[in-house]
Amino acid sequence: LGPENQRVGKCKEKCLLDDKCVAMQFKPPKRCSLWYTPIDSMESAEGAYCGSVNLVDVEPIKYTDAPTTSPTYEKDFVVEPYTKCAGDINWNRAKLLEQYTHVSQCQRRCKKMQKCKSYQWNGRQNTCILIKYKVQSEAVPQTGPTRVCGSIAITTDAPARSPVIAASSTKAPTKPPVKAPTKAPVKSPVALPDVVANTKAPSVSLGGVSASTKAPAMYVNDDAGSSDVCTLRAKLVFPFGDDINDADFYGYHADYFQVENTADPETVCGGAYKDELPEWCTYENSNPDKDTAYFASLDDAFAADETVDTETIHIFNASGGTFTFAVSHLFFDEDYYSEYQGWEDHVLAAVLKIKNMTSKTQNQLNPEGWSHPTDIKTPTHILDGGKWKVNPDYQDKFVVTVTCDDGCQCDASYHLA
Repeated sequence: LGPENQRVGKCKEKCLLDDKCVAMQFKPPKRCSLWYTPIDSMESAEGAYCGSVNLVDVEPIKYTDAPTTSPTYEKDFVVEPYTKCAGDINWNRAKLLEQYTHVSQCQRRCKKMQKCKSYQWNGRQNTCILIKYKVQSEAVPQTGPTRVCGSIAITTDAPARSPVIAASSTKAPTKPPVKAPTKAPVKSPVALPDVVANTKAPSVSLGGVSASTKAPAMYVNDDAGSSDVCTLRAKLVFPFGDDINDADFYGYHADYFQVENTADPETVCGGAYKDELPEWCTYENSNPDKDTAYFASLDDAFAADETVDTETIHIFNASGGTFTFAVSHLFFDEDYYSEYQGWEDHVLAAVLKIKNMTSKTQNQLNPEGWSHPTDIKTPTHILDGGKWKVNPDYQDKFVVTVTCDDGCQCDASYHLA
């Protein structure tokens, strides 16, 4: 095993992905041995790990879906028994799942995953591989438990990339669009004062980007009555992480946050204030040219146009202070391509996570984080007389108030704005 894969789980994975492997042995730091004939038994050995594949007999294949309350997507699959997916799997766009005892479970899981276009099920090893691109299948020997490669037969005609805005029409163009929307959001959803929403959708920006986003490495407020270092880190991220391939839906979504300090009421910390940040904070964006948390989730054919941008604010010398974190959704002119299945991007609200970077007894103030509530039946926009307007039922703002004592122990409270 390579220097980045020196663990027993990687050895196990190698065996599960090898159709002929029936057992594995791992000896630290990196020796992985695969067996291609059944082993009689396993015995204890200091520092070594041994495991065997659980070979099972499976019932005849049935491709019906069990009832489920989870969202599924209509997909027609080309499925043939005793096949495997041809070629090497791109693991940057695929996921290995274990303990899938029937092909219908694997197929149903692919249906639940909006971007899943192919799957491979191994009936001997009970593994399921979800693949986010179409593959071809190839035959395997028709002996023992079956293996199956399935791939969608019909692709959706939903738009695949950033839409062209037509002022007189709310429908999607019939051809793949070629550029992003160019109009500003319907309104500025800013809860804090003096923010200029100089925004293009979905290439979202709240303000200028030329100024430095770094404040001094440490700021100590001599008037706070304490010289203790107390640092908070707040991040605005999306529930699927930083890999756009893990997003459950297509579409565009933009949120942002700003921080007020009760000890310094004249200033605000956030992306819109990059060029005039107060000394008590720093602001960073994973995309240096942006100043919101934003994602564009598109079809794999246009992967180059996809992005995930996140925001990070560090608060210094928080002991004895109170800070208000205001998070808002940034509305576009319309709900782009909402008529197409799988474009329910409105449910993927960004999550605010605040971590105490100083305390030895406190870490994340809320491990799950906070976000504005969403519902798949409550989109960001509605049509009124043929024109798009912001949905008054979409709850787009919330506030988290953090108060820290002199020992840098902090409490947080949440309310909708």
